[in-house]
Amino acid sequence: MPMNTTAKVFPGFWFSALLCLIVLAFQSLLIVPFVLVGMLVKVPLMSHPAVLAFVNIAAFAVACVAGWFIGRVPLREWLPVRPVRAVLYPVAVLTCLGAVLVLSEVDNLLRVVLPMPKVIEDMFRELFNLTAHPIGAFFLLVIVAPVTEEILFRGMILRGLRTRFSALKAVVACAFLFACLHMNPWQFLGAFGLGLIFGWWLLRTNCLWLCLLGHAIANGSLFLASLLPWEIPGLTVGEGVVPQGFQPWWLDLTAVALLALGLWLFHRLAPQPVPAAELPPALPPILPPAAAGS
Repeated sequence: MPMNTTAKVFPGFWFSALLCLIVLAFQSLLIVPFVLVGMLVKVPLMSHPAVLAFVNIAAFAVACVAGWFIGRVPLREWLPVRPVRAVLYPVAVLTCLGAVLVLSEVDNLLRVVLPMPKVIEDMFRELFNLTAHPIGAFFLLVIVAPVTEEILFRGMILRGLRTRFSALKAVVACAFLFACLHMNPWQFLGAFGLGLIFGWWLLRTNCLWLCLLGHAIANGSLFLASLLPWEIPGLTVGEGVVPQGFQPWWLDLTAVALLALGLWLFHRLAPQPVPAAELPPALPPILPPAAAGS
């Protein structure tokens, strides 16, 4: 898709990066009181799923409100929800399952090249403790995280980027910012890969439903792996919070086949991308034109 020559809408790349910094800043700011209280009562409140859900919702809400206030983007434009062909839902599930398994093996390789420090592993162990708070962890990972992150990235940010860049560059830039938000190399590649898929889905359907579903499945794979009645090297969790070794070759081949089949089916069954020139115009931003176009 060629670069759009019509009026550009908010946000551009650098304002998108600023929105990500707002999320990180408010997450850091909001977690401080819980850290202090936890130290007083000797309870690790900062790793409790309910606390993390509150911090996540509040921080992303601040970023979305800031984006709405600066860009004056109507709510219906950065919350695109419209009917999607029913057949695309199972295709999305198939694609996401294949992607999760492929990216899991990529992560295994990364941890061989770049071992995870114990302090980071301990942090993940606390954040993703599925046994101590299973309901809270499920709510945080499968509901809160997909909703907040997809609204900001595939809703608001990708909408602005697609009016400035080609479809490919817009999706890549959005996925890059999405991966950077995770703030560590052991989640970067997985978030970037899934971000590419979710961005493509959004451009082909102009709807968030499939992105929300795929994100929930990807995060929910942690629960699925923990419920398996047998151990699979490189997939089920070992003594730490990450799988040990590499996945079996037959699982890797199955993952690649599932991902390839899902991508091909989606390409055949999904409508063509909505041209950026046909996006409904937003209200004029409150910032001067030079700043708004950043």
